[in-house]
Amino acid sequence: MASPAKAKSKTDKVVKKYYQELEKARLLVNDFLQKNRFEPGKANSRRSTWCSRTYPLHEAVKQENVYIVSKLLLFGADPSFKDMWGWSAYDYGRRANEDIAKVFEEHRKKTIAAGEEWKHKLVYSPPPIGWEKFFAELELQVHAIEKQKQ
Repeated sequence: MASPAKAKSKTDKVVKKYYQELEKARLLVNDFLQKNRFEPGKANSRRSTWCSRTYPLHEAVKQENVYIVSKLLLFGADPSFKDMWGWSAYDYGRRANEDIAKVFEEHRKKTIAAGEEWKHKLVYSPPPIGWEKFFAELELQVHAIEKQKQ
């Protein structure tokens, strides 16, 4: 059985890697948003002119950028928003290519209650800041209680 120090070390490595990947994704998504004239940091920002309206998720689907589509969904982009033609990003995604359709279906499985149309049954987002510290302290308290019982 692994010692608590080794287990904690492994957990720390996993958490650190998760945060590094999350930061990389945020940087790439913000870069995509800026290059496509959307507000950085806002997955649901809208770009409008007098004759058009679109969203970042629509643009990523049209560019067939599977990675950005998946990360926009992770960061809360709403696939039900409709563009000026009345099409949602999901509508475009089903027709775009197989990989994008798979991303939407995986997202749908994680977030949609059965039989409902794009109504989230949970918020699919990264864990809150400080969650690992909270659980580490909780684990120490559990170990202290177990030692007292012995």
